[in-house]
Amino acid sequence: MKIINNPELRGILILLLIIVVLGGVMAGTSGKLEQWFGITLFSGPRLEDKIVFVSNGDINVMDTDGSQRSALTKSARVLSAPAVSASGNRVAFVAMRGSETQVLAVGAEGGELDQLTSATGPKKDPRYTPDGKRLSYIASGRVYVAELNGDNPDSVLPTSDEVRAAMSSTSQSREIPAYYSYAWAPDSATIAGITKDNERDEDVLMYVPHHEHSGEAGHNESECPQPQSWPLGKVNGFAWAAEKPVLVASIKVGKKSALMIFDADQKRGGLITQVEKQQFGTPAISPDGSEVAVPLKSLDKRAPSGLLKIELASGKGGIIVEGVFEDPVYSPNGDTILATIIDETADKRDIATIDAASGKMNQLTHDGHSSNAVWTPQSAK
Repeated sequence: MKIINNPELRGILILLLIIVVLGGVMAGTSGKLEQWFGITLFSGPRLEDKIVFVSNGDINVMDTDGSQRSALTKSARVLSAPAVSASGNRVAFVAMRGSETQVLAVGAEGGELDQLTSATGPKKDPRYTPDGKRLSYIASGRVYVAELNGDNPDSVLPTSDEVRAAMSSTSQSREIPAYYSYAWAPDSATIAGITKDNERDEDVLMYVPHHEHSGEAGHNESECPQPQSWPLGKVNGFAWAAEKPVLVASIKVGKKSALMIFDADQKRGGLITQVEKQQFGTPAISPDGSEVAVPLKSLDKRAPSGLLKIELASGKGGIIVEGVFEDPVYSPNGDTILATIIDETADKRDIATIDAASGKMNQLTHDGHSSNAVWTPQSAK
């Protein structure tokens, strides 16, 4: 072809090709390709079939049997549970940077830390949306959604209605709600958060079917499904199923502790079970939404403490392993539960896995300083 034979045009084409390739590499390393198109090319190594956890203020990783343990950070002063991206190429967490808390991220092989936030004020609870396209976190009582590299943070909780109501209220006690916990539904567009109603002295679950995101083109607030709220007493923790829009919350009302379920498709909630003289911790729900595992702690030492498992269809269940546990989470295939086991006498925490069917426990760490464990994505086998 004459164009190819022309030295000047051939040089221009080569230059354009170099620019396109470099642009793709830069977009890949910055997370843009993953955010825009789900392409993880150039995004680096991945963590698959592993467990990530916090030990002595650093992010650690190990195999699911506790072997091949290594640290991804060094003297990071980690203050939150780790969040692993959907592709397994990044781990986000909150840590101290000087005198401030900030959201940071580290790659699958450790090394240099990326600081994803810079504003002052306390940060907590970093998470990746289930589709892996965005990063979220709490900063000074607001839930923000940002790009994977932390750019363009947008406040989604409190909702705009909550802000307007607080700003227009004549009551001096009516303040803009501060959120202390949240979680994403499997669709990555529905969000639930926990805030406190100071006037009624109880927690409120705010359910937003499609979170408000003012940065989206063509955003029309009037067309969005309206948020719903439920007063729930004191919320100890809550979790969504990974594959179904089903949420389970652990609450305390008076002297009773209860497990509540909310079905987003049916737009209704209900009681799973309740107990007295025992307290539920943060629950975990299996990926398919069929069962719940929740720590149950005796308050008077007369009843046993352990990990309670309940089948949601029948309501039947029982303690599958005794002990004091916290932060359970189901494996991606739902057959194993990961949790922190606590030795209250010695004030030690370690990581353990529990077979969801038999209750057989395997303690993976023995240093007494390990907690906040999460699964990485499963490899395609």
